[in-house]
Amino acid sequence: MNSLQVRSSFKSRARQAGVSLIELSIALAIIAVITITGIVFATDALKESRIGSEAARVNSIVMKSRAAFQNRALANLSVAATTTLDAARLGVFPADMLDKPITDTSLAATDVKNRWGGNVQIFSNPGLSVMTLVYNDIPQSDCIEFVNRVSSLFSYVSSGATVATTGATAIKTPTVALSTANTQTACQAGDNILTFAFSK
Repeated sequence: MNSLQVRSSFKSRARQAGVSLIELSIALAIIAVITITGIVFATDALKESRIGSEAARVNSIVMKSRAAFQNRALANLSVAATTTLDAARLGVFPADMLDKPITDTSLAATDVKNRWGGNVQIFSNPGLSVMTLVYNDIPQSDCIEFVNRVSSLFSYVSSGATVATTGATAIKTPTVALSTANTQTACQAGDNILTFAFSK
């Protein structure tokens, strides 16, 4: 092989390697785009599933607690821990919300959890015709959509409140309609406490 052929062969191999590198780069870029798109869709689907299933739980809790109160199974107590524990034992909360079985004698009010891992409490207001449901530790990323999903069940919705509803930011009241602005203001960065009131 003369030097001209060697040079030509070398250039040809270099060109082939360059084309292969470009093709590999394009293939990797396409794979990266597909992977990122898949992750975004999967994340959105998980969020939708989490909020949807928790909204269904809330609907069930409201229906069952009303029935329990009307049957006088739930006492007219303002102590959230006592009423929550009574409600758990009466089956007001779906079984998958409890850290322990209903039959476990060590079951406590703090064993009632939402999808985000926060405690859920329910209590009745003596002398008033409302019950209160409190959801703890709702992340800001889910707070707005969760409120929008369940607000139609309640006459009052607030954020940032303790069980005693001190320091609450009203989202919806009998005189204030639910609005995007109210919800965005109330759902703060970090974990939120949501308080819902509904008729007994």
